[in-house]
Amino acid sequence: MSAPVHTPFTDNVLPWMAEQRAAGRKTALATLVNVEGRAPRPLGAQVAIDEDGAFVGLISGGCVEPALARDAVAALAHGESRLIRYGEGSPYVDIKLPCGSGIDIFIDACFSDALLAEALAMLSARAPFRLMIDTQGGASFILRDAAEAAACASDVSPFMRAYPPEPVVYVFGDHPAAQATMELLAIAGFRAESADAAQLSAVTAHADEWSAAALFYHDHADEPDLLGALIDKPLFFLGAMGSTTTHAQRLNALSAHGCSDAELARIQGPIGEPIAAATPPEIGVAVTASIIKAWRQKLSAP
Repeated sequence: MSAPVHTPFTDNVLPWMAEQRAAGRKTALATLVNVEGRAPRPLGAQVAIDEDGAFVGLISGGCVEPALARDAVAALAHGESRLIRYGEGSPYVDIKLPCGSGIDIFIDACFSDALLAEALAMLSARAPFRLMIDTQGGASFILRDAAEAAACASDVSPFMRAYPPEPVVYVFGDHPAAQATMELLAIAGFRAESADAAQLSAVTAHADEWSAAALFYHDHADEPDLLGALIDKPLFFLGAMGSTTTHAQRLNALSAHGCSDAELARIQGPIGEPIAAATPPEIGVAVTASIIKAWRQKLSAP
């Protein structure tokens, strides 16, 4: 085969797998299931590979992926899943990880169309789930809730990979930093949607715990109404641009509208990480960093 083709990075490789299968190509799903030492990517990182060696996703810093693509093509050709060690302790002496670690990757060459369709349907419905992978028996299946996951915890060699719904960030306001933030969020893997007061009802109807909202306004007159409607939604992040003085005035107005101290504490203001941002792109970086931080905290919560 020719050199593997790496498509742009995405953390969720399942939609790409579906696209390749719709085009008539076989695909395998490779998952990082064990790390001895350090690794640049967390357990559960995945790569999808098609029968021609094209792949999407990232499991290492790039040192393993070409070999992984070739091994996945071979697994697809034989119709057999396999667990492969790369780096320290691997029979592939020519593939070294700069960190000196050893990683185990399970290549699932038998990931069924039905399982893929079920996973995509759950993601479309914004329903989180776990994919359980039996690295010995080779079977994978979906666990829909914590009870199912606990029941499978004692199974032989299981590895569970969580799939949260796609994070959505509703961006309100016309400040130039709003556009910069949307562009940066898209690069970081979030779905950023522009919104305004006229769309508030639609936003609140769809807002869930996998959603966030950020306000970017010069004129803060409409903010109490917007924040008052958003503050009781289960957003993982809520923030508004403005100075410390502006934020204090904002909180006073919301308090007068009946918002509790606990609700007010949910609003980040001034919005963004404290990096002394002075330009719209810098503000976008600061806000994107805060949203990423809140998202990672949510994913790591018990």
